[in-house]
Amino acid sequence: MKKFLIIGAGNLGERSIQSIQEEFHDPQIFISEKNKDREAYIKNKYGVKSYIENTSLQDFAFIHISTTSTDRHNIILNLEVRKGCFVLIEKPTASSLSQLIDQTKMKLNRSYFVNLPRRVYPINSFLKTQIKGPFQMSLKYKNLNLFSNISHFIDLSRYFGANGKYSIDAGNLKKIDTPREGYVDYCGDLVLRFECGSVLNFEDSTNQKNSIININTNDFSIEYDETSLNLMKVEGLCQTIDFDRINIAPYHSQLLGSLLRKFEEDKVSDFPNLQDVARDNLEIYRFLHNYT
Repeated sequence: MKKFLIIGAGNLGERSIQSIQEEFHDPQIFISEKNKDREAYIKNKYGVKSYIENTSLQDFAFIHISTTSTDRHNIILNLEVRKGCFVLIEKPTASSLSQLIDQTKMKLNRSYFVNLPRRVYPINSFLKTQIKGPFQMSLKYKNLNLFSNISHFIDLSRYFGANGKYSIDAGNLKKIDTPREGYVDYCGDLVLRFECGSVLNFEDSTNQKNSIININTNDFSIEYDETSLNLMKVEGLCQTIDFDRINIAPYHSQLLGSLLRKFEEDKVSDFPNLQDVARDNLEIYRFLHNYT
């Protein structure tokens, strides 16, 4: 029977427990949570157990690091897991240049993954089957976060087939204050041009509430609202795209459920690896700090 460890039993950790209990029969779930009141609440509600410090991490097949962003890096550094243990890390995985450098140099097995789940969105899974060559993806965003949403869309670009190195251009990009601890937000425009010909374009839309995704290829174009998951327009695709409007909270659980099924089937190797994500973030970080 597989054992699961959830490090940080806040909202993300609780959804992880829900997904595990839905996907697996009678799983053994352990939690590590600093807030004792929260720990007691989660244990009572879900029937999970507390992780005891002297318990070996070698016993676990799945570990989800869902703590606050400032705690994640130190946890990653100190994990000693068995070969093949699936470690899922919420983003951002780092909150400073030194942490990013550490993560690119860490000698980890290839089962440390970052939870960048846009590649399992139903719409994106469908589009992957339709994109046959270079594409241009534009994102109208409210806050461009260095350690979080930039990673999401570099990963999504690679999922769609963008390969090779990329050049970076910025237009009037500047750092802005953010109340979110561990985050670095910018406003302005940012463009990544991949060697293969694909382009990832972040367009500043500070006054816009939702994030709008537009994808253009030689064969088709599509635009959808990523926040409400509404299809806005489509040209050149004969297939019908049918996915319901789903609010963010239960949708997160469904996405995690999809990932857990891949974990159960040993098909998670195509998910974004921690070191690869850290390298991309490090490159963007260095560019933005030299630019700004």
